[in-house]
Amino acid sequence: SNVMRLKMKIIIILATVLLTGAGSTEAEILTFESGHHVFTSEDPYYDEVFVENNASLDFLSGDIGKLETIHYGSVDIYSGNMDSLWAFDDSVVDIYGGDIDLLAAFDNSEILIYTEDYMYSPLGGSEGYGYIEGLYYNSAVAFYISFYDDTSYSHITTVPEPTTIMLFVMG
Repeated sequence: SNVMRLKMKIIIILATVLLTGAGSTEAEILTFESGHHVFTSEDPYYDEVFVENNASLDFLSGDIGKLETIHYGSVDIYSGNMDSLWAFDDSVVDIYGGDIDLLAAFDNSEILIYTEDYMYSPLGGSEGYGYIEGLYYNSAVAFYISFYDDTSYSHITTVPEPTTIMLFVMG
């Protein structure tokens, strides 16, 4: 609901203020509101990157603090490092690689993780709400992603799904 979404955004803002400290230097923020964009290690570090209103982003490499998708934004992550990934409002995120410390997903957002082998645990992780770990598909690079809350995992689809693999094997 809108009230729940507003409460969540207020909590996020308050947590950000508490973690960064009041009176700290101004955060570097980058916002993509339309069109297609590419982010690489050539781009400077940003505390927050927003992808919103049908904008799309290919995150090829680099480092950012928080990546947030809003209002049908879409992101493909291939490599790089980010402290947190937040998906809202019917956005779609495809994860092919990269180092993501924390994942939060809300509303009708969808997260697809391309993995050949993974394990999900509803307990543990940095926030205590579980994690997913495994190997990215095609690269066999290990990943470990903690969940912000106990509903974030419900937004995840792993690709290829185990049943898809069985269909290929069985012909």
